[in-house]
Amino acid sequence: MGKTDICGNWKKESTEKFDEFLQAQDVGWMIRQAAKAFSYGAGTDTMTISIDGDNIKIDFVSKASGCNQGVVGKGKGENPEGKAPNGDALIIVMNWNGDNLQMEGHDKAGKKKVVIEEYFMEGDKLIKTLTVGDVVAREVYVKV
Repeated sequence: MGKTDICGNWKKESTEKFDEFLQAQDVGWMIRQAAKAFSYGAGTDTMTISIDGDNIKIDFVSKASGCNQGVVGKGKGENPEGKAPNGDALIIVMNWNGDNLQMEGHDKAGKKKVVIEEYFMEGDKLIKTLTVGDVVAREVYVKV
């Protein structure tokens, strides 16, 4: 594979600029306040990443919101479907950007880039950045 090993079970430790990210995704005030009250999932949200050759599977579980979502694709530009935080349907394009796994969420027509997620290691922590326009949020995960 030759890529940084991001496989495993991860728990969200902290977030940065998450309210700004949700605002940029047109998530309403009430939902943002509820997310903030639950620390945007820090300490409760989990993610499991498995990679088998080019096949990549990412399962997200949010105990605070009750949202469970899985993304399966290939790290070669395959286009599975997903959802934005505001509920809009997305087409997901997965690629390796050097050692980082990058997922771009596009609108259903595949024309407008809506969100970019990037996964990479910093020491023993998994970092997930979420970019919408000029807003870059950051989630830090620890292995469990």
